[in-house]
Amino acid sequence: MADELNIQDYLDATGDSAKRSRNITIAIVIACVLVFTGLLNSLQSNWMLSRFNASKYPNSEYIQGKIGSPPPGWESKRNDDPGMRYYDMRYREFVSALAKSYVDSAMLVRVPFFGIAVDVNDLGLVGGIGFIILLIWYRFSLSREIDNLRLSFSEAARLRQLEEFYKLLAMRQVFTIPNTDRLNPIPINRSFLLVWFPKLICWMPVVLHFSVMAYDIGGTPNIGEALSHARFAALVVSEVSIALVMIVLAVMATQRQRRIDHIWDEQWDLIARHSSTDRGDAPPPAPPPPENR
Repeated sequence: MADELNIQDYLDATGDSAKRSRNITIAIVIACVLVFTGLLNSLQSNWMLSRFNASKYPNSEYIQGKIGSPPPGWESKRNDDPGMRYYDMRYREFVSALAKSYVDSAMLVRVPFFGIAVDVNDLGLVGGIGFIILLIWYRFSLSREIDNLRLSFSEAARLRQLEEFYKLLAMRQVFTIPNTDRLNPIPINRSFLLVWFPKLICWMPVVLHFSVMAYDIGGTPNIGEALSHARFAALVVSEVSIALVMIVLAVMATQRQRRIDHIWDEQWDLIARHSSTDRGDAPPPAPPPPENR
């Protein structure tokens, strides 16, 4: 009973470590969606600005599709007509609402849950710092997952329950695709895309940050220079520094993700060799050497 309890404890702890990594991945995806939305809204070709430009003329097709056709005599500006005054009021309120929506969405990025708003010019700085925190958190979580995998598989091998432990733990994996060719009646095709796509998630913040940085430097440098030359220069330096740190963290996270795959492959080979040993085909292999995590 003690051995069974120990195995269950190791199974729960290792499953929880993988769950922590998945939760951080979800947080990274949510942060990427928020930053990407802010980037889209800040573009000079965004939909809200196009709507605002299309509302310049009251008799335009876009305006007529929203508030109806102008009354007769609109071109002659007969303001004494009640219908014309009512239409003019509707037109002004509609354009005013468009302008307010454009300012709120294109110049400010509102963060849910926290109730704060960030100026769109600081999107690269604030978003980059948030990405760095998430990537550091992700890196430590993956390191702990590696440690837990090593400890759990060693304990399962000591108790001679490695194959059973492998199967139960493999059923809890999402982003890691363990090899189950011999155990599963319908084995999973571990294609290149299936293996590497989860590893690309930690690179999403890097790509998105470079997009924001490229737009700030190459897309709207005149706006930043016109508002504040010193602050714009500091913003560019900060975004470049953040980009370099993010690349290092993404490389470290990818290396640890690949190390997790190697651990699973090592244990799969160990199970296959033990099965061969039970049939008298080969001696049991030596355990893998410890790694620098």
